[in-house]
Amino acid sequence: MNQVVLAVSDRGNAADQRGQEASRPPVRRAALRYQDLLLRGAANELARPRQAIEQSFLQMGDGLGNCVKLLELLSAAHEALPIELSSAEFSAAAQTLVEIRDHVNAIARSHADEKDHVSLLAEMTGRVEQPMSDLRATVRAIGRISTNARIVAAGFGASNQDVTAFTSDMASLAQKVNEAVDAFSLGYERLSKRLAAARLTNSAFVARHGNTIAQIAQTLESGLETIAVFQKQVESIADERAATTSQIRARIGKAIFALQIGDITRQRIEHVEKACELLRDRSHVQATQEAMAAIGRLQLMQLDQTIGRFEEEVSDLTENINGLSKNAVAVLNEGSDEAQTLLSAGSGSLSRMAAELRHICSLLSEFERARVEQERIVADVTRSVAEMVGHLQSIRAIEQQIRMLSFNATIQCCSVDDGEEGRGLGAVAQQLRELSNQTVAAASAIMAGLKGADDQTRVLMDERNALDSQQIDAVREGAATAIAVFERVASRLRASTERIKTVGRRAVWLLGMTSRRVSDRQRISNGWRLAHSKLEQFMTSAADSPNPDAVDQWLRDELRSVYTMEDERRTYDEFFSIEPNEPASADAESGDLDDMFL
Repeated sequence: MNQVVLAVSDRGNAADQRGQEASRPPVRRAALRYQDLLLRGAANELARPRQAIEQSFLQMGDGLGNCVKLLELLSAAHEALPIELSSAEFSAAAQTLVEIRDHVNAIARSHADEKDHVSLLAEMTGRVEQPMSDLRATVRAIGRISTNARIVAAGFGASNQDVTAFTSDMASLAQKVNEAVDAFSLGYERLSKRLAAARLTNSAFVARHGNTIAQIAQTLESGLETIAVFQKQVESIADERAATTSQIRARIGKAIFALQIGDITRQRIEHVEKACELLRDRSHVQATQEAMAAIGRLQLMQLDQTIGRFEEEVSDLTENINGLSKNAVAVLNEGSDEAQTLLSAGSGSLSRMAAELRHICSLLSEFERARVEQERIVADVTRSVAEMVGHLQSIRAIEQQIRMLSFNATIQCCSVDDGEEGRGLGAVAQQLRELSNQTVAAASAIMAGLKGADDQTRVLMDERNALDSQQIDAVREGAATAIAVFERVASRLRASTERIKTVGRRAVWLLGMTSRRVSDRQRISNGWRLAHSKLEQFMTSAADSPNPDAVDQWLRDELRSVYTMEDERRTYDEFFSIEPNEPASADAESGDLDDMFL
């Protein structure tokens, strides 16, 4: 603000002034010294509050300005939240979560089917047990028939070499079929033990993770729903907080504008101070006591108007800032608590989601180990079935030989005389035919069971191939990426929560400090009232009746040049009875120009 400096001429010197005072009567000199003391005291009483108002309103302006900056930071923090949750990175992580959920559901289905396939495989191989038992019984019967055939052959004596060869061949075949059945039985026993171990492994896995996959899938589904709700809530709150924060900023802007009353008052007080300095300059101002009293009266009017307007404006400002402070405190605290609750919940949800994904990665490793073990089981079953089929083929080949031997025995019966020996050899041939048929039936039943086991093994292998290592690795990589994104977003949400809380508290504190400073206006006004009292004493000590007409024109112009405010000039014009349309002096025109630039 441009300041108009009084052009005080340097007429006379201190010696001349002392000489003039010495020439006055003693009573007159005492009155002038008293007046000088009053004017100096008034100037001092004006200066101290003026300096206080300058510092106080500067602090209030700085506080409100910093508060606006803090509110801008607060708005930016709120506005950044939905941006954070709608970023391409976060959207990709959420989509990855959907894919992982689908993979987890596929694993759950695969594992459930797998348990059924192992049970079915065990059931299929179990069907071999009864026909294999029948086959063993047939083999034992063949051994007994072989013994009976040797007894019959002994009755023929050494005269029939064909019968002797028959019994020898029959004993050899009985031994072969017994060995083949024993080998087949060993293969079946190994297969049964392997499948029993597989069922135990599955039972143990189910005991550990029977419901884990379903629970994780449900957790992922719930997490996706939570994220979607959280995004909507954040968007809604961000919009609401942006609107309320903008309103508070606008009210603070009005309060900052209202703080101009401090600068206006400061300038007007300075003008009264300058008038006091002018009155004290005896070497420059040679005015009558009536004129001095009139000038004192004018300053009282200016001071009354200044104090009145200051009180009125600052009272409104105090009410507005107090109301603004209370409202802003409530809004900011609510926003801070709301943000802390919401962001803490969101951050917690994302952290839990990251933990669940880590758990999923750990489970996938277990599933991968279980898958590899199951592949070994499948390979063992396939190998065992192939070996058993090979042994079964041997048994069938031996069965063909037994059938042929039975046919030869029947022919041999025709070449011997009727009698006990012939009937005995015929009975052996008949029994061999029946045992051969039983062997075929048992082998066919066993082959059917093995065929079912082999088919079930292929189904199990197809199921295992549906979730291979590459798919599991892809799930692991996607989970690792989503974990990193969720943890980064959760960390930033926690930082945003702390920032909103800290900035909100700082803004609340600044508003409270400003409210207390503006409420301290009474201390400033009290100093001016003391100055007012001293000016009244000065006016009454100068003359009983102030006479504006006694003031010389040059002194009027000197006073008029100081005033830069429209209210001051209006008061001046009213005091000296100047009509509004009366042309102003050159100094007044200069003041108007100053007013325009101010």
